[in-house]
Amino acid sequence: MIEYVNALNRSYGNIIRRAEKEDKRYLQVLSEITSFLTILKEFLSKAATLENVFRDLKVGKVCYNWFYTETDTRIMLSRLNPHVSVFYTGTSIGVTNTKHFLAELNDRVVKVRINNYIEEIPVASIQDIVLKRSVIIKALSEAKNALQKYGDEFTVCAKQLQRGAAH
Repeated sequence: MIEYVNALNRSYGNIIRRAEKEDKRYLQVLSEITSFLTILKEFLSKAATLENVFRDLKVGKVCYNWFYTETDTRIMLSRLNPHVSVFYTGTSIGVTNTKHFLAELNDRVVKVRINNYIEEIPVASIQDIVLKRSVIIKALSEAKNALQKYGDEFTVCAKQLQRGAAH
């Protein structure tokens, strides 16, 4: 998943470089997307600290309220109470909370949900991105907050597992 996030970050960096003379509001949204990708990469790096312990796991609990699920079409890391999921489908990556928000993206489309309002916006459509910027920024902000709030749980869990293995 981290490799995909890195590829998306490069892709959005290229879009920003090509769009420097475009509407500043468009650039603001693209900057928010790259900020989200940076925070997502940090979160995934923290979660990867458990990779050695759970190398062969396809489904199961990995840390506190976190569960890992891997199928042929999806990888998902889900936290229960409050529910937050990070998922990768092979063609997109996203963060969701079942009740409030979704931020899912690839190099062509940004899909967002705030409560029951859902939008899929083509990244290349400057007009659509500008028109929907408030909902995009809101969904990205919610996703970033969740990642930042719960990411440190993996670091603490890894330290506890290491201490347990040492005894």
